[in-house]
Order: sequence, then structure tokens, then C-alpha cells
Amino acid sequence: AWRPLPHQIPPEGDWTYWAMLAGRGAGKTLAGAHYLDDYARDNPGSWLAIIAPTFRDARHDCVEGPTGLLSFAKDIQFSRSWGELTWPNGSKGTLFGAYQPDDVNRLRGPQHHVVWCEELASWRQLEGAWDMMEFGLRLGPHPRCIITTTPKPRKKLREILALPRTVTSRATTTDNPH
Repeated sequence: AWRPLPHQIPPEGDWTYWAMLAGRGAGKTLAGAHYLDDYARDNPGSWLAIIAPTFRDARHDCVEGPTGLLSFAKDIQFSRSWGELTWPNGSKGTLFGAYQPDDVNRLRGPQHHVVWCEELASWRQLEGAWDMMEFGLRLGPHPRCIITTTPKPRKKLREILALPRTVTSRATTTDNPH
């Protein structure tokens, strides 16, 4: 059973964006995977997205990797080539990249209850991908976005952190005893 560390526990209260800024190996990806899985299971029929620097990163790290969704949620159906996840209760997830201009265009139209933004500070198309993600973050009474990233001095990341509905958790690599 997974026992989250203090920086991996979702914040309480009324927030839209949870930014987990942490060093390599601090457990960001595992926390993101657990948050997304918990939401999908608690909200049947929900629509979710995972956006990573590339489609391959989303598939390799967030889904198939040692701390990805399939490392603990064995009952999720995953279409590897299409980048689509289906939970037993009908919740669905889609993988996206944020590398090429076409990746930004793929984010036009889809809408979601929850979006997991993995390594946001490394997105090549950060401005455009974030804007399209925000337009689609509109389903349900309280859509949410979790950001798991190693911090980098990016203007857009600073803007997101300054938003009044953003809650930030910070950790270092050494905060993870595992």
C-alpha cells in the first residue's frame, strides 16, 4: 500500500492548481499518478488528461514507468498506440505531449475534469499548450489541475504559481527516504 509523504498529499481547501515542485526522485510522478487514479475511481465516467513534455514521456513515465499508473493500477485498460486509458468504472484518460505545434492543436477541443501536467517546466510549447489545456479544464463542478515538475526559471511557471487558486508543495530529492 502506498503511504504518501507530506509533500505528496493533495492540499485541502478550494484550489484549482496544485503545483508540486520537487527535485529528481522526490516522488512527483508517483503522487501525480495516485491523484489521477484516485480521482478517476471516485468519479465514474470522468474525463482526464496527462500532458507531458512529449507523448512518449506521458506514455513511458506517467503510465508505463516504475512510478506510473500501471505500476499499481493493474485494472486500467491502456491503448499504447492511441494513448488512451480506461478505468473499470468508465473514466477515460488521454495522453498528450507539449513538444510540437501540432501537440498544441491536439489540445483544442477536448475537455476534462482533471489534468495532470507532468514536468511542465520542460514543455517546449509551454505557452500554447497551457492555454489550450486551460480552455478544456471545464468539466464538473470543480475542475482541477495537478502540476508535477522540477522547477526551472520559466516565466509561465512563475505566472501559474502566482495565481490565487494555485497551491504549491515543495520538496527536495532527499525528502524521499525511498
